[in-house]
Amino acid sequence: MQTEVTGLEDLQETLDDIEKKTKDLKPLLKELANHLVNTVEESFETQTTPDGKRWSPIKKATHKNYRLGTDKILHKSGDMRDSLKSRVFKSSLTVGVNATAGYERYQYPLVHQFGTKKAGRNKNITIVARLYSIEV
Repeated sequence: MQTEVTGLEDLQETLDDIEKKTKDLKPLLKELANHLVNTVEESFETQTTPDGKRWSPIKKATHKNYRLGTDKILHKSGDMRDSLKSRVFKSSLTVGVNATAGYERYQYPLVHQFGTKKAGRNKNITIVARLYSIEV
């Protein structure tokens, strides 16, 4: 019985290419960061969670405080969407929304992402979660 192995040169080239690409993760991380930013932006635009579930509608009392020209949820001032940033490092990345409000620097993006039962000045307002980001 005789066995002939061919194509090892192509395999070696492929392995060499993979090795080069994994030494510098920054291009891959940039692509991932871009994907995550696009996912968050799409959630704001479509008013859905990253997996496509519609956000709960806002209450009529909340809607009257929205700026003219928009009826979209989480678009009252635009600060949350405008604060969406990404940073890529050598071996990691961060994507986040970092808007704050008020004297106490209230982290309202967290409240909208996860919801709360203790919002407002008297801590008696419930805000439902409206997921706009995915956990990785």
